Amino acid sequence: MREYCGVNCAAVVYHSMWTQFPHVPWEEKEQAFVMIGRIAPEKRVERAIAILDAVRRRGHALRFHLCGQIGDDIYYETATYDHVDATTLDNFTLKTEWRAGNLAIDGALEYSKSLSTNEYFVIDALEWGRIGVGPAYSGGYQIRPGDPIASFVIDPTLNTSDPKNYFINLVGGETLRRENTIRSARIDATYQLTDGFIKSIKVGARYSAERSTNADAFNYEPSRRLDSIAPYVTGSSIPAPTLSGYNGSANVPFHYPYLNTQSYLNALYGGSRDIWLNSATTRAIPLPTNNYTVEEKNAGLYAMARYGFEWHFPVHGNLGVRFVHTQQAVTNTAVDLNAITIITPPPPPPAPSVIVPAGSLYTLSRSYNDVLPSFNLVMDLNSDLLLRLAAAKVMSRPTLDSLVPRYAVSTGATNSVTGGNPDLNPFRAWQGDLSLEYYFQPGSLASAALFYKSVQSFIQTQHRPLVLQGVTFDQTLPVNSSGGYVEGMEVSYTQQFKFLPSFLSGFGVQANATWAQGMTDADPAQGLKAHAFENLSKWTANASVFYSAYGVNTRLAYNYRSDYLLDDNVRGIGTTSAYGDSFSVLDFQASYAITSFLTLFAEANNLTRKPQVFSMRVANGGASSSYPQTWIEGERRFAAGFRVGF
Repeated sequence: MREYCGVNCAAVVYHSMWTQFPHVPWEEKEQAFVMIGRIAPEKRVERAIAILDAVRRRGHALRFHLCGQIGDDIYYETATYDHVDATTLDNFTLKTEWRAGNLAIDGALEYSKSLSTNEYFVIDALEWGRIGVGPAYSGGYQIRPGDPIASFVIDPTLNTSDPKNYFINLVGGETLRRENTIRSARIDATYQLTDGFIKSIKVGARYSAERSTNADAFNYEPSRRLDSIAPYVTGSSIPAPTLSGYNGSANVPFHYPYLNTQSYLNALYGGSRDIWLNSATTRAIPLPTNNYTVEEKNAGLYAMARYGFEWHFPVHGNLGVRFVHTQQAVTNTAVDLNAITIITPPPPPPAPSVIVPAGSLYTLSRSYNDVLPSFNLVMDLNSDLLLRLAAAKVMSRPTLDSLVPRYAVSTGATNSVTGGNPDLNPFRAWQGDLSLEYYFQPGSLASAALFYKSVQSFIQTQHRPLVLQGVTFDQTLPVNSSGGYVEGMEVSYTQQFKFLPSFLSGFGVQANATWAQGMTDADPAQGLKAHAFENLSKWTANASVFYSAYGVNTRLAYNYRSDYLLDDNVRGIGTTSAYGDSFSVLDFQASYAITSFLTLFAEANNLTRKPQVFSMRVANGGASSSYPQTWIEGERRFAAGFRVGF
């Protein structure tokens, strides 16, 4: 610094880097900062964004150019996945009813079983000079604040659509088999009372047992690595996503070679994935923690009284209480995270970057009880105007998958350890709502409602540092936080045009809009700060035009949600939050009942091809601090078929 800049520094905290830049007159320079280098957690990019965002909020018009991965550390990658998904579902129900005078007893036995198998076969092609796969090209990407897509910096000497520039990185496949079985039984008894405040009493019992198993296997073929992809590229190069709905200036590569997975299997394995899977050159990578079984048994008892009386207006409703006992058991493979093998340099996905050793099976069991009271009141202000008041304690159990530890470890641009939590408690809350409903004609309703939910325990993601073999990982797992609240209001309108003549009477419209807000309480014990309720949009709305008559049912529906918080603490760094941007979708559905047991149907989803966009923002920052995270190309989906009922 003294030699080149004439500055005496007693201490240098961050080392300086000297380079040559073209001379630009000071008055022509841009008010901006440039950050050049690898984009990695240790570079603390988010911290730089947070600092400059604070400067901008003080009124200084600064731009920030982030240029990453310059040099031979860059890799170019393209892959083709061939998916085969199959699902079978069995569902049986047996119901019985018995009545004698004022007493009615009914019950049901139900059994359902679903089996889904998801398979994929992938050929992943790579150009990565740093690890000896082809020559070293330069490149990287730039992030422009407010632009939802990162702009790629592509080496002009690399033709991204030429298969000669790529080599096989991975030939692999995964088979995921999931089976879910539910057995349940219920019995209810209702006694009607002829006089008095109480109109009827109902008691009942419920029992259900659910068992979910997950079997996962990943196989790959190491002998073909670094082979040319040219023999398996057919036809012209495929276009990149069209980025429908994007109007920014980001540069993205637009063509890639198309690797035909079937051509590969035809040339080497008689066209069969099964032959490839059982070949002597195919190896298995163990996924011990992704093979598990979860069992949940629920037993419940409840009692409910229906009441009614005359006040200034007729009043009726019900009150009751439910007792629920829950038992859960998780069987998984024990994992010693200190014994993992970290692959250096990490391969790009889908190849695992960490080998997790298999351990012995273990089972974790627990149980808990809930008492859930409820109260509902309806006041008939007149024959078509109702006032409703409801209050209840509610409980929602965590998904079975979220209870499984099944640690997944990965390294690379980010070092992460993810898994479930077998100690998760249910979502528990007290909730209440007040609504006014106006039934102005048959099949028509206008209503408005206020609601409030006081959350006692809900599930969110916790980040904490975990050091394994000298490497710091961001460990994420679901935990129960201390509480929070959600409040809001809703208005809705539904009208079927029964007053129109003939077939026109089947037309109708429906619309509703909801405003909501919520906050979670800080929980220092879990390392969680107070923040907005995750996955909650301030505004949601939908509107539809429908037709229902003569066996024909059609609906054109528009749905909208405003932006929402997705993750309050991205990668646990404490400076960045992830958001889902506002999103809307237009769908169409139609069906025709040919007979009482045969129905034809057709549907089209996302007709306008709206993309889903996710962004990162500096925590507690201003509106200008938005940076790209994920852009999911909007696609139309069409389906048609028939339904048979007996």
